[in-house]
Parts: sequence; structure tokens; C-alpha cells
Amino acid sequence: MITLFAAALVALAAGLVPAGAQECVRFNPDFSVRDIRAEYGIWTGLSRYTEPTYRMAQATYTRRFWGPFAVRAGGLACWRRTVVSHETADGIQGGSYSSGFDGFIGLPIGLSIRTRTASTGEALTSAVVYSTMDAIDYSVFGRGNYDGLGGAIIWNFLRALFRRSEFTLGVTPGLYAGNRQIGFGLTGDLGAVLAIPIWRFSLNITPALHYAFVPNKNLVPENAPEGTQPTRLFLSATVGLEYLF
Repeated sequence: MITLFAAALVALAAGLVPAGAQECVRFNPDFSVRDIRAEYGIWTGLSRYTEPTYRMAQATYTRRFWGPFAVRAGGLACWRRTVVSHETADGIQGGSYSSGFDGFIGLPIGLSIRTRTASTGEALTSAVVYSTMDAIDYSVFGRGNYDGLGGAIIWNFLRALFRRSEFTLGVTPGLYAGNRQIGFGLTGDLGAVLAIPIWRFSLNITPALHYAFVPNKNLVPENAPEGTQPTRLFLSATVGLEYLF
């Protein structure tokens, strides 16, 4: 009996080891509980006046606790350099670097929810189905033209590259640094992540909206008339690389 039991354990182990090795090769991103990502892009205000565009860099760490739900935290920096022309004593035009709002350094924290990663087959099937429906719509019902149909088909297959999405909600406390004043800032953040999965990595495109809860003089557009209130609503767009583990 002991011999038979030992033989059964050996057989079970022999069957599990290859399966475990195959699972390591076939990494499933939906089972990952941590990820780190680095992003770079632009950050600008939304108002009726001309708003400057800032460079933005961000690094975050995410830990998943409840299925698709996760807590994320990290650091970000926004900065800019503008050239202000001036005329020297001999009449030659020159330039110097200056800015009213030099930048913002913050610590983004919040929650996120991630969708399931669609397989390549599912994404291609979806693209084919939508393209077929568009073709029927254009050819049978006469809506649009051939150029429009071609663009719709290209869009459907490009959209199939983004096989996972993520939505983020949080706040970013930080510090504004400019030649007008240095002060505390706090923004509420709402973003969406479109991901192109590549094994443990993914290429991300992340648009986000930010609302400044704390008004700051550094956020007043430089070309705005006297008495204009600081800008409250901002838009950012970044591209980045993510690693899941």
C-alpha cells in the first residue's frame, strides 16, 4: 500500500511540474498583483486663456488586493522652460529662460480598477466583426464612402491592439514652485489607461483630468487680465512602459 501511495505521488508530481513550467512561459497578466510603470508626457491647463504646456514625468507602483481593484502610489514632476525675448543695449534680440509657474512636484495616490486582458484571438475577432458590420453599413445602406470604410477598418484593427484598460481615481498632494510663490497644492485625478500587453510588459497611453482643490497664484495664466482666478482644471496625456509581476 505504501509503495502504491508513493508511486501515485511520484506520478502526480511528474504531471504537475511540466504544467507549472508551461504556466511560467504562458504568463497571465490577469493573475499579477503588482506592477510598476514609468510615464512621460504633457500637462496643461484648460481655460479660456492661453495655457502653457508642461513636460510631465511620473513613476507609480500598484498593488492589487481585491481582484481587479488596486491601490497605487508614486511620484510625479511637471516643469517647463519658456524663452522670453529681450533687446540688448546694442539693439540685438536675445533670449533668457523665465517662467511664472516653473513646476509642480507631487505624490499621486489612489485606487484603480483593471479590466480583463483580452487574448489576441478575441481582439482580432472583435476587429473582424466590427469591420464586417461597417462594410455592410457602407455597402448595403449606402452610409459613408469607400475612403470612410477603409478608415473605419484601419481604426478597428488599431483599436484591437489595446487589449486591456484601467481606470484610476485619486488625489495628488504636492508643492508648486514658481517665481510668484511656493505653495501647497492638491489635485483630484481621474484617468484612463489603454494598454498594449506584451508578455509581462505593456505599452500604455494615459489621458487624465486633474482638478486643483487648492487655488494657487502660480496657476493664473500669464496672459490673463488682472484679477483672473487661478486655473482649476487640467489635462495630462502620457505614454509609458509597465511591468507586471
